[in-house]
Amino acid sequence: MYRMITTIIIIVSYIECSNFDRIVSSSHIVNTKYGMLMGNLVRLSSQLKSTKSEILSNLPDVETYLGIPYATSPTGGLRFMPPVTPTHWQGVRSVTKPTPVCPQHIPRQYYDALRSRSNVINHERLQYLRRLIPLLRNQSEDCLHLNIYVPILSNGNNSTTQLPVVVVIHGESYDWSTGMVFDGSILAAVGRVIVVTLNYRLGLLGFLPSFADGNVRGNYGLMDQVAALHWIQENINEFGGAASNVTIVGHGGRGSACAHLLMLSPMAKGLFTRVVLMDGSANCPWAIVSLPEYWTKKLGHQLNCTNLESMIECLRDRKVDDLFLSQAQLSVPDHLTAFGPIVDSIVIPYDPRTLDQTNKVPMTNSMTSTIIGQQSYDLLLGLMDHRHYRGNCQFTDLEINDGIDSERRDRILRTLVQNLFDYQQHSIYLTLLNEYSDWSISDRPSKAILESTVSILADSLILAPMVRTASQHSLKNRHQPNIKRTYFYKLNPNISKDDTTISCSNDHSLAYLFGDPIVQFVTDGKINLGPFHYGTTLTNDHQLVSINFMKYFINFINTGDPNLGPMKPIKKIGQSFWPMYEPHRTFLSIGPGSSAKPIDHDRNHRLSLWLSLIPKLLNQKNEPIGHNWLNMDKNNDYISNRKSINQQLNLESINSLPYHHTNVRQPNMSEIINNNKLKLQQTFNIKMKNVSTIGNSLPSSSPSPPPPLATTSNNNDKSIIATGNDERNHLMESPNISSKFHNLLFDRRQQHDRRHHHQQQQNWWLNSPQSTTTMLIGSGLLIVNVAIFVILCYQLVRTKRRMPSNGQSNETNRY
Repeated sequence: MYRMITTIIIIVSYIECSNFDRIVSSSHIVNTKYGMLMGNLVRLSSQLKSTKSEILSNLPDVETYLGIPYATSPTGGLRFMPPVTPTHWQGVRSVTKPTPVCPQHIPRQYYDALRSRSNVINHERLQYLRRLIPLLRNQSEDCLHLNIYVPILSNGNNSTTQLPVVVVIHGESYDWSTGMVFDGSILAAVGRVIVVTLNYRLGLLGFLPSFADGNVRGNYGLMDQVAALHWIQENINEFGGAASNVTIVGHGGRGSACAHLLMLSPMAKGLFTRVVLMDGSANCPWAIVSLPEYWTKKLGHQLNCTNLESMIECLRDRKVDDLFLSQAQLSVPDHLTAFGPIVDSIVIPYDPRTLDQTNKVPMTNSMTSTIIGQQSYDLLLGLMDHRHYRGNCQFTDLEINDGIDSERRDRILRTLVQNLFDYQQHSIYLTLLNEYSDWSISDRPSKAILESTVSILADSLILAPMVRTASQHSLKNRHQPNIKRTYFYKLNPNISKDDTTISCSNDHSLAYLFGDPIVQFVTDGKINLGPFHYGTTLTNDHQLVSINFMKYFINFINTGDPNLGPMKPIKKIGQSFWPMYEPHRTFLSIGPGSSAKPIDHDRNHRLSLWLSLIPKLLNQKNEPIGHNWLNMDKNNDYISNRKSINQQLNLESINSLPYHHTNVRQPNMSEIINNNKLKLQQTFNIKMKNVSTIGNSLPSSSPSPPPPLATTSNNNDKSIIATGNDERNHLMESPNISSKFHNLLFDRRQQHDRRHHHQQQQNWWLNSPQSTTTMLIGSGLLIVNVAIFVILCYQLVRTKRRMPSNGQSNETNRY
């Protein structure tokens, strides 16, 4: 027994030592502009020699530098300020361990699901969160750090040929996550490239706008990314990287939107040469905040910082926990953003969603130069197949296995339509039901209903905006002498061509790019690439898909062309030529077997709905508001959060959808609120604080139902009506308002409609050709009448002068 225990201890010790031998301290010291650094050495070559794939043989070791500060800690007076250059340090700084992530608030329902092991959240999403959330617990405002992964080549990186650089901007959310949760060692080793990941400020610390002195300021998170790119330009040569060959990669939706916005930003000009957008772009409806002042006022109200001019100073002294707790209490409509990038004319000069697919928009000279600048980068973009769309995580395991009923689908679609569109809601809702239904069968099964719902969500929120981005980018480059290329892909890891299984993707495309399937096979997953979760469900085909995807990507970051570069063709998998994106929307489908081949878009008809038909419907804005809104106002007619009256009555804001978007402003609602308060007091003689409990809203079957009223909040939340002089009270947002009060609001809307319609008629008449013709004719007749009047007066005076007086006539008669 003693001998057996001793043997077990020796075996365990050997395994642990072998794991520790894989990551050892590096003796190499890098001298940056701000001080000297020393990192770790990750040994890969001995672990991967056994693989049959040529691309994985003889992989180099990788040096890792974790937690390098690229800016000064944004604390104290630097909170809500642009990043500041980092301070210098003395001696050699050890950067061998991950540093804290930026402060953030993880959604409460995720914690609840992890504790209760509830079946409300999809098991794939739950498994992903189990691995991700522990990595986010160590938080600090001193978080502006980056990680660098450098392959050690046989020549010691001393050759004159410097390595390409890949900078990864993390996604998941503008409110939470970090760049420190995945490891770039495999990608660096396979591609012989330098990989950089980074943190940037999140939530209100990174994106809270200020409105002091009439100017809008914000986008601190984007400024952090620009500061990191500046640091790379200054120091990457010391790591063996080429500052002139930097590719930024945005993933997880929000990271892609940030990368796209950096393409447009004059602040980032010259800091990178190529861009990769994975599963999102700035054309997506959630990419840019449409009503920044609205959300800022609501947050200030919760924290008792109501003065916009001094709000930043007020919030600067608050505890971080209090700030994020208040942000978490905001009821943000699904598919939209409260705190994220805003158009501030400095970092983001214009909203790319104001452009149509032909880049036509009323522009200033500065905007024209910016749009031209957008075309100065090679662009590769794409997404997971809609069956693996990340939005599928909202469906439970039971729903994914068995499908959903039509009632569940309708609630999802009503929420989508109401939150994304301010006009033609009912028409769009019916159009979606018609276009995404399979009319070849009379009794549609639950699985078919789920499939159509998934397609609507993926098309509207990801695919159509990305196709629009590709069309905008390729259009300007078609006849340019120095062409900048556009490439579009769709990643479908399904092994069987007939496999239509719907799953919840948690950045699977990034996992394939970072080689997670490779690590799982050749090292039993002992190197942690982050919260990816494949386990034992993968096959050799998944490994080949990852290799194939990495090959195209590595060629692109080297040459700007995924077909040309240092990577050799892989014999086991069909290696297809990847054509440039064209107006007919050719893209490459990357999958197992020989499915990597160019095909025409299989969703062209449905894409035309989002890119052509709906924008035309949204141009019809002359109808009254009530005509445009959905005829549903019960809480259970929707899922989760939807727009409030305050947002829907904002006629100027219109749409945050990328297909038809205009610059927005927050309306002054004080007149509407005060008038409704007066009517309530006179009619019902009740206290304002009890309005929310008067009764239930009108049923949807009412013969003359008014438009929907309010945001559907959490069932545990209580609607409270604020009193006093605060304009941002919740009067217009209570979902439980009586039918009489509902009718009062409807009357108010009808008055608003009549004024709006009358004003539009006046504006149309003043700007119409008939008005111009009438004014010209009227002016001409007036001039003619004045001339005739002057001539008549002149003739009359002249006649009087010539006529003799009566006295003179009598004298003449005497003689």
